[in-house]
Amino acid sequence: MHNERGEEMGEERFWVVRVPKGQKVIEAVKRQGVVAVGFSITQSLGNVKDRESMKDLYRSVCPDARERRVNAAIGQLHRIVHVIKEGDWILTPDRDRRIVLFGRARGSYEFHPNAIDEEHHYPHVRRVKWMGEFSRDDMSTALRNTMGGLATVFDLGKHARELLRLMQQSKGTGGKDDTEDGIDLLEDTRAKADELIADLIARIDPYDLQDLVAGLLHAMGYRTRVSERGPDQGVDVVAHPDALGFESPKIKVQVKHRQSSAGGPDIRNLVGTLAEGEKGLFVSTGGFTTEALNEARRNPRLTLINAQELVELLIEYYEQLDSDYKALIPLRKVWIPISS
Repeated sequence: MHNERGEEMGEERFWVVRVPKGQKVIEAVKRQGVVAVGFSITQSLGNVKDRESMKDLYRSVCPDARERRVNAAIGQLHRIVHVIKEGDWILTPDRDRRIVLFGRARGSYEFHPNAIDEEHHYPHVRRVKWMGEFSRDDMSTALRNTMGGLATVFDLGKHARELLRLMQQSKGTGGKDDTEDGIDLLEDTRAKADELIADLIARIDPYDLQDLVAGLLHAMGYRTRVSERGPDQGVDVVAHPDALGFESPKIKVQVKHRQSSAGGPDIRNLVGTLAEGEKGLFVSTGGFTTEALNEARRNPRLTLINAQELVELLIEYYEQLDSDYKALIPLRKVWIPISS
């Protein structure tokens, strides 16, 4: 067997196929046994055999795209439609829960306008027999860096030995794309940085995470009080705008630092602590179950923050953090040139 460049390789093929982030989408992907991508093309590509025809379709819907972006998009679509074969390994990162789903590709390319749900229009589909998952924390630094790349669909075959080991030890059975120079370098670096920052957060003590969340709220302009260590009756941090705590909104915060997702009972416990005029904030590094998300939608006083959203807030307010909190997650700003 040969790869896309004609180089000889082993029988096992490993493909990362990303899906839109969010626990709702991940649950739909697992339930329906699929991965799906879009790239703006909303018609079937089953009978489009050559890349130039695919490029013409892409240019018709994205006429302002530069040639390198066209090549990157079509290279990834071509893999979904024609290169991935039945039996190839499919790996899909779940960033909220810090795990990687894995399974075997089933059948050939399919076109379904609402493959994931009616909200996410990703019609280019490959069916997958999901077989298990492994933790991102068990991956080597090299594999994490590669997995954190910008592309949506790419070959991970150079890490085959480590991937097979991770899958065997898991709960289951079982080329770099051209991109636009400056902007894509920035996005690729940012994506990898986000993953590495999430790694740092995953390693700190649960009580340190409570302190970090309190420090982050302080950087955003709130006064905060952290609960004493031990049983907290559902509230880890209390935040309010003024020094005496008279002004609204008063925010009660629950922080869960674990791999498992926070569920509906966790959300209801926090809501049960809220008095009239108070708001709730639930931070969970393990993400949230569908029941938890539904509970939050029904309660406008509640905001949920997963691991990725925590990383984004940390980056946004990092300069305003006190030095003690910066020491928990030490970061350095890097300047990257981009084209005008």
